[in-house]
Amino acid sequence: MNESSGTYRPLLRSLSQDLRLLCVQTLALARAEVSASVRSIVFYLALAAVGVVVTVGGLVVVLGALVLIAIALGLPAWAAASLVAILLLGAGVATVYFSLSSLQGIELTAPRTRHSIRDTVGWLKTQIQP
Repeated sequence: MNESSGTYRPLLRSLSQDLRLLCVQTLALARAEVSASVRSIVFYLALAAVGVVVTVGGLVVVLGALVLIAIALGLPAWAAASLVAILLLGAGVATVYFSLSSLQGIELTAPRTRHSIRDTVGWLKTQIQP
């Protein structure tokens, strides 16, 4: 038994080192995937914030248009202000909608990491079997 355990010792040591390296690489892959997802989320949230700012700008212009309507009682200035407000509101709402739709498509499940873990488990099974 002592002789056979001596022949398996280098194999077990090598397997242990490979497994350790594989775990480190799998964690690095998971970190990279999560980091990419977080960057996408931050980008689209920032884009949504821009959309909100544009929408608020549109609301300010609508208020300006209402003031012009009240002051001018039908002069063309209110029509121009209303048109600008409607365009700003449309652009802001479209930007927010695009950003929120894009956020829904971001995966936080780390599919490459899961695939790597499945491969690792399969590899371990082949290494352990006599």
